Amino acid sequence: MIIGGYVVPVDGPPIDGGSVVITDGRITAVGRIPIPEGAEVVDATGLWVLPGFVEGHAHLGIGEE
Repeated sequence: MIIGGYVVPVDGPPIDGGSVVITDGRITAVGRIPIPEGAEVVDATGLWVLPGFVEGHAHLGIGEE
């Protein structure tokens, strides 16, 4: 679970101090969510969290001969 960040979901307004729950490698919840018992927690206070964002920036072929 990622907590405390500035969460920018793809389908709604930004959530300051929001959380993202990840279960079995998948995003299962986004919002202001209580920390489930036994959850592994990553504190993202002061950071932007972009759930579902895929970094597609690539330089294919550059540096190849």
